[in-house]
Amino acid sequence: MFVSLSGPCDAECTSDGCEGPGPQQCVACLHLFLKFKNGTRLGLCVEDCPERFFDDTEQRECSRCHSDCRLCDGPNNNDCDSCVDPQATLHNGACLTSCPSHTYRDDISGDCKGCHKYCHRCSGPDTNHCLTCNQGHLLLNGTCLDRCPVGYYQDEMGIKCEPCHPSCESCVGKHSHECLSCKSSLFRESKECVETCQHGHYGNLASMMCERCDPSCGECLGAGEDGCLSCTAGLLYLRKAGRCLPVCPEGYYHDAVHGTCELCHPTCKACSGL
Repeated sequence: MFVSLSGPCDAECTSDGCEGPGPQQCVACLHLFLKFKNGTRLGLCVEDCPERFFDDTEQRECSRCHSDCRLCDGPNNNDCDSCVDPQATLHNGACLTSCPSHTYRDDISGDCKGCHKYCHRCSGPDTNHCLTCNQGHLLLNGTCLDRCPVGYYQDEMGIKCEPCHPSCESCVGKHSHECLSCKSSLFRESKECVETCQHGHYGNLASMMCERCDPSCGECLGAGEDGCLSCTAGLLYLRKAGRCLPVCPEGYYHDAVHGTCELCHPTCKACSGL
């Protein structure tokens, strides 16, 4: 212990002595000098620097941190170890109002941490935490994909996958007329998917497409002239054969009320009614 003219020096003083008993009265500091005000020698000797200061080992003194920093290891705004503002986010030593792209704010540490490699912006580190995607990828339910899966289409901006219309298996847009393929049990009619084909068409169960009936049929069950359910104007429906004819064949008569060919009585070769 070194002694001044009036008594022992503070433990933070060197062997050079002191001008009084306190740590602010040392001739030289054993560890670090903490200035009260820049540009002066007013201060005191300390073992460790307090908050808002860092150890300047070359000068053997405590120097002030940047105003953003609560703790730091240098004077610049990117030398922070923690931030004055509790809402600020620490990223590469800088205190930011928000994390930059490809990073997210960790709620526990307050630091900016890296997103998954496909995310441009994210809320966490996992593959399903993406908010936006890097170029060339599409967002779906928080995940960035190379292409949209079946049942979804790429939006006009080319940044995310949107669901198809419920009738579509695959599509190019959200509307019912933008289907490329249909859900099971539905028929493709132009670019729409329908349960029942429009008048003059039938559902082909092999292709699951709506196809046009034979020209003689008004409605039909299938292809060909013998698949009719009703006839086009001017033709008569022969129900037994499923055909539409200009005149009824021998053994049948024209039912003018229903526009059909009906079977004559068994004893008749030709008839005008039952």
